[in-house]
Amino acid sequence: MRIASGRLEPAEMDRLEERLGVPVLTGLASSETGTTAQQRLPPAPRRRGSVGPLVDCEVRLVDADGKVVPRGEIGEIQVRGPQVFDGYFDDPELDAASFVDGWFRMGDLGRFDDAGELCLAGRVKEVINRGGDKISPLEIDAVLRSVPGVADAAAFAIPHPRLGEEVVAAVVIRPEV
Repeated sequence: MRIASGRLEPAEMDRLEERLGVPVLTGLASSETGTTAQQRLPPAPRRRGSVGPLVDCEVRLVDADGKVVPRGEIGEIQVRGPQVFDGYFDDPELDAASFVDGWFRMGDLGRFDDAGELCLAGRVKEVINRGGDKISPLEIDAVLRSVPGVADAAAFAIPHPRLGEEVVAAVVIRPEV
């Protein structure tokens, strides 16, 4: 089973593989870029939390100022390569917002792990800005879901008078059986 819209939590991948009896691979793709990254088929090892190595494209990760971030740090995913589309039909304003120096802005945040595989960290618009600290709700969700007794969790921002935004989360407690 191939998931192309982004990564799955490792526990969800394990549940799907057990239930369906087939390998579950994650990747990153969009209509505008085609497949950007994809985990390899077994028996190749899959890195948990990764969407895999890049597929015939270049990816750079940049900070809010457009500077490339060092490996391991989170940045906005920008893609270029032969499979990236040329632009939106009759929409030069959207093109201007979507491309920077020939790089397409996917709207996703990610980091490269120590093996060079791409790991997703959230969406640019989802980032919580708490007093200048950029916080990914997906990372908070994953930590909360790892707490015993928690069935699900979703972090989000609420306004804060001094910090700009504050982090809060909705948590679903696993019913005792």
